[in-house]
This record gives sequence, C-alpha cells and structure tokens, in this order.
Amino acid sequence: MDMGGWVATAVAGIGLIVFVVGYILDQVPGLSVKAEKAIASLRRLRAAWRDGEDTERRRSQVEGSDREGVKPRL
Repeated sequence: MDMGGWVATAVAGIGLIVFVVGYILDQVPGLSVKAEKAIASLRRLRAAWRDGEDTERRRSQVEGSDREGVKPRL
C-alpha cells in the first residue's frame, strides 16, 4: 500500500474507535440503572441468606442447651 492507503486506513480505524467509545459512553446511564438493580438484588439475597443463618444458629443454640451437661471428648 502506498502512503495514502495507510493514512485512509488509520483515519478509518481512529473513526471506528471514536464511534465505539462514544456508543459505549452513551450506554453508561442505562448500565448504571442495571448495575443499581443488580446490586440491590444481591443485597436482598445476602440479607435473606444471613437471616437463614441466624435462624439456623438460633435453632442450634436451643438444641445445644439440652446438651450443656455433656462434656466434649479430648
């Protein structure tokens, strides 16, 4: 390729990069909303999981109170 071909290819490549970056940056508000929804759902899941652990922990403490007189083996 001669110099004109390389310049045309470089300009087209830079234009494509600018177009793609512009498109991605236009999507940021939409992605932010989706990210907020995902974070909120993960927090709800974690809270539900921890509530389940607390329930299991309380249940094991109540059951463990029956075994207070039993000493562990060494």
